[in-house]
Amino acid sequence: MTNSYREHIFVIDDDQDMLDIVSLILKRAKYECTCLANAYDCVRQLHTNQCDLLIVDVRMPGKGGIQLLTEVKHFAPWLPVIMISGYADIQMAVQALKAGAFDFIEKPVYGRKLLAAVRSALK
Repeated sequence: MTNSYREHIFVIDDDQDMLDIVSLILKRAKYECTCLANAYDCVRQLHTNQCDLLIVDVRMPGKGGIQLLTEVKHFAPWLPVIMISGYADIQMAVQALKAGAFDFIEKPVYGRKLLAAVRSALK
């Protein structure tokens, strides 16, 4: 009997094009993927659906990525979170890592780099 379990990754970004790109990369690598446009939907989904990894944009309207990261670490401290941003700087990356992010990736997101971070986070 083979193990048919596929890791489930939530991608949270307010940019639909970015959701489409990241989702395509993940699905081609045989991961389950749920795309969400905001942090509020992510929190709701986390309370009802299984998730193995979050990939979160830092800057989003309403609740931003760092806020989401901090909230998730309170109720699911074991869940790895990869932060992504098109407006990254060293201070932002340090803030995300101190808040519990597993990794920080700058946009544009490239397949190899993203998949290397995903594989590492899921180990």
